[in-house]
Amino acid sequence: MKFRILFLILIMILPLMAQQVDRNRIIRSGKYYYGQGVAETMDEARDQALSELTSQIAVRVASTFQRNLKETSDQKLEESVESILKTHSTATLHNVKIDAQPTADGLISVFCYLEKSEVAKIFEERKKLIAEIAEKAQRFADNDNYAFALKYYYFATILLKSLPDENMVYDGVNYTNELPVRINQLINSVRFEFLEDEYISDKEREITLRVTANGRPVALLDFFFWDGTHQVAVQARDGMATLTLLGPSVSFTQLRLNIKYSYYEARSEYKAIDDLWKLVNRPTFTSLKTVQLKKVNRRTAPTALSLQKQKTAVKN
Repeated sequence: MKFRILFLILIMILPLMAQQVDRNRIIRSGKYYYGQGVAETMDEARDQALSELTSQIAVRVASTFQRNLKETSDQKLEESVESILKTHSTATLHNVKIDAQPTADGLISVFCYLEKSEVAKIFEERKKLIAEIAEKAQRFADNDNYAFALKYYYFATILLKSLPDENMVYDGVNYTNELPVRINQLINSVRFEFLEDEYISDKEREITLRVTANGRPVALLDFFFWDGTHQVAVQARDGMATLTLLGPSVSFTQLRLNIKYSYYEARSEYKAIDDLWKLVNRPTFTSLKTVQLKKVNRRTAPTALSLQKQKTAVKN
């Protein structure tokens, strides 16, 4: 009876032993990136192992990211690259293999490994996301919604910085070259036309502009200007925008308008973009437009004296 029980136990154990991964062989082979973690739970041990694996990849690909990052020292470069790699969801690490085993003291040991030849595939999901965001931007551009088009095109350029490719090509489109071109085309096509100028008081002035692109009213566009004290945000809708000048800016003879494209406050819309924002060298674009303020007033600018006369007349 004892021999039968022992025989059954061996039958149950041998397949399990056959399934165990020879970790030392994988490490010695030099063909894999790998990481190990030990913890009370499977999730924590796996996270430790993936973090170590990511660090190994970061050391290997650091030099290809150097042009995209703010830091230049070797140590900080590798740390920044590791941070970039962590913006790629672990769900995209399709080719990472995981071996989990219990330890003698009741913990879980996890060993993650990835063939070095498979590393390029980690970035495929990011390329797909860039293409999808660019397509979304183009749909907004086709509907003259320049605010959203610029935002999503710019977000796509940020994501480009999380790839080691010097030129990112996806479905035949070179997005490294195409995205800046599309952003510049949108910005350059915008036209501001002075329409009306109304003085509300000697310290308040209202300017109305027509905003078009390619001869059509712009459905939505964000821009801002400096009034001498503050940066003032303005939004154009359906081809029209109204600006209010206060205090010293009432005397402006021209407006210097900057079209908004980066949308810092919306970066958390995509977690990867939020994480990358402070890590990478973000591109800048020339978006300045100058508008001359003509003397086409709906109401003459009142002086302090004329305002006082008006008040006196009302009293009498």
